[in-house]
Amino acid sequence: MDAEGNLTPLPYYRTPAQAAATSVLLAASPLLTGVTGRYFEDNQEGPGRPR
Repeated sequence: MDAEGNLTPLPYYRTPAQAAATSVLLAASPLLTGVTGRYFEDNQEGPGRPR
């Protein structure tokens, strides 16, 4: 909180638009048509979950 009692956002919080960006990209991009079973984060393919 700041001196006036307002919550101050921490740098690692995302706005709703930032949080939705990867989902929107995956849903709308024709480059990813037919891509399935992969893990994405921050608009990039991520390492996924170890099996």
